[in-house]
Amino acid sequence: MKQFLKKKKRNNMAEYKEIQKFNSPLIWIIVGIAALGGIVALSLPAGQNEELTLMPKLFIISALIIVILMFLYGYLKTAIDESSIKIEMRILFRFGRTILWDDIQTIKVDKYRPILEFGGWGYRIGWKGVAYNCRGNDGLIIRLKNGRKVVIGTQNPDELKKYLSDNGRVI
Repeated sequence: MKQFLKKKKRNNMAEYKEIQKFNSPLIWIIVGIAALGGIVALSLPAGQNEELTLMPKLFIISALIIVILMFLYGYLKTAIDESSIKIEMRILFRFGRTILWDDIQTIKVDKYRPILEFGGWGYRIGWKGVAYNCRGNDGLIIRLKNGRKVVIGTQNPDELKKYLSDNGRVI
């Protein structure tokens, strides 16, 4: 797993960075099952004395390749400094979000339930808010002043807690 923590001094506050990959064994088991299902679908006849035509076969192969590449090259980057929390995620394409400290009502590092609260891992919009996560169930839980909740997954909860505490950011 490519993951690192970088602290760089900028003005008064050190910068925290974390990069996570989609390398959970559970994710790869699910991708493997989907790939096996695709291979079986390609090898079985479509119906009585029928075989899949070229277009459905190409669609299945393309979908399998996209899913594998999506998890192979996907990542979540989190960067925290004196002005904001920056989130960058790549699944099929790269996107992100910046949350200013002035927009945050509360912030804490805690456990959450990605499947029950958000329906899984990745970029998720659930009834509990928005989540950016790659694996695990530890996260930076942010309650914004507008009432919305944002969860950013972390693989270093203790270091993130210490960073926030050392920099006076536990609100």
